[in-house]
Amino acid sequence: MGCLNKSFPQQRTALADKTSENQSRAQNHSAKEIQAEDQDVELRQLINAKPQKINFPAATAVEQWEDLDSKIVLKLDSLIGDSTLEHKLATFGDIVCQTSLETFGAKQYQSKGPPKRSRRQCKMDKLRKQKRNLKKQMKAANSEEKKGLQEIWQHLKARHSALSRAESARKKRSQKRKNQERFLRDPFQFARQLFQQPKSGTPAVSREDLKAHLKETYSDTNRELPLDETAGLLWPAAPGIKFNNKPPNLQEVVAVVNKARAKSAPGPNGVPYLLYKRCPNELKRLHKNLRSAWNNIKTTEHVLSSCKVALSQGRYTWRHNRVLQELASVISTAKGQSNPPSPNLLYTTEGGARKWCGRSNTASNQRKGLLDGCDDWEVSADLPEWDKHPEVIRRTTLRPDIVIHSPSTQQVIMVELTVPYESRMEQAHNYKKEKYLNLTKELEESGYRAKIIPIEISARGFAGSSAYDLLSKLSISGNKRTKALKLLAETAENSSRWIWCRRNEQLVHKE
Repeated sequence: MGCLNKSFPQQRTALADKTSENQSRAQNHSAKEIQAEDQDVELRQLINAKPQKINFPAATAVEQWEDLDSKIVLKLDSLIGDSTLEHKLATFGDIVCQTSLETFGAKQYQSKGPPKRSRRQCKMDKLRKQKRNLKKQMKAANSEEKKGLQEIWQHLKARHSALSRAESARKKRSQKRKNQERFLRDPFQFARQLFQQPKSGTPAVSREDLKAHLKETYSDTNRELPLDETAGLLWPAAPGIKFNNKPPNLQEVVAVVNKARAKSAPGPNGVPYLLYKRCPNELKRLHKNLRSAWNNIKTTEHVLSSCKVALSQGRYTWRHNRVLQELASVISTAKGQSNPPSPNLLYTTEGGARKWCGRSNTASNQRKGLLDGCDDWEVSADLPEWDKHPEVIRRTTLRPDIVIHSPSTQQVIMVELTVPYESRMEQAHNYKKEKYLNLTKELEESGYRAKIIPIEISARGFAGSSAYDLLSKLSISGNKRTKALKLLAETAENSSRWIWCRRNEQLVHKE
């Protein structure tokens, strides 16, 4: 798109749709993001290398850490010095880990053999073998020899029993210590494993019978009815300190790294805290990438909702009309209920001693929708292919996005759609409500019952609570409401994706 850059055409490659790291307020999404196709075989080898545990030196080896710091700086500058921010974030950890591995090598682990047996266990094995040999000798000995061998065997048995009791006590103490460690590590998981019964057996009923039983037991016939406001609900007070949304400075990053243990497990990129503690240049580069990623969020917000060039080209209007088209189609399918009087039911006590008439709880719990009471609703939208607004709206200077009008009851429901960025959804809701406040008063003075309902679908595909409330008030609930909200969100997201992918083009005609 190029807010301030009018030089076209320019070289574009596969990475032209990525946001460059070195950007300013005046070049927030210009077409200068040029990245040639990477032909470096060494870089591909670094990225595809299998991660290994690195044999880092001791923390006191200052010279070795300084040498590693300089090597990593040279490697990063030569491989990804001028690449985009996304490319740097994706390859930074791989390059650092591979360079450290080439410098210090991988840790060598000795293969673990069978566990060593204690002296008590070895002595028990020896006594067990002696008892077995005595049994064989007693079978071949005469009666006098058997008495002596029997005494020796009894002596060995007593010693073996004493050692067995000591070994059993040791195992119990070890198991108790392990259980205590498991409990302290995760008490809830320990309790679940302690009381949870093992799963076994197969159900003796069919799948249809099981579904019918679960539906009859646990389903709620009033689940689709909106809940009333809870009485006595206390809302928390507004925060007294404004949230700090500035990017982290270098001192804050250093404080977090210094607070972590040197032997802490590394994150997803494989770089441990120890390297950041001993290599200050890598920590500064990490902080630079964090600030660039933070500013990149502001660039996304600018492109999708705040760019004057995109506004003048009609891109935001095109996205708004696409969402509005789907919203009008959904609203046109809504139907009100005529609200017939609920039939009185005859209630009797057990045994029939007392009888009385009354209404069912289901009928009394139903909440009246906006379209209930009449069936002549007319839906119009501020789109070329839709019907024009009613005369009572056309004679004013405002044009709501959607108007739902009932001539017989003189009711007017105005729906105003906004597709803002997430951070400005509440602001957009209040602005639209104040904008149509005077129109609502004029219609009420003319004898109409008017209502304005602003709704918001964010530019990145998040449906606001106002959209959910509108569909509920129009008696669109359940699976139908879920599909409608998903359709509106996907339409906004796909339209914003098209705007983002063509942000570097000066003018594009979109049918």
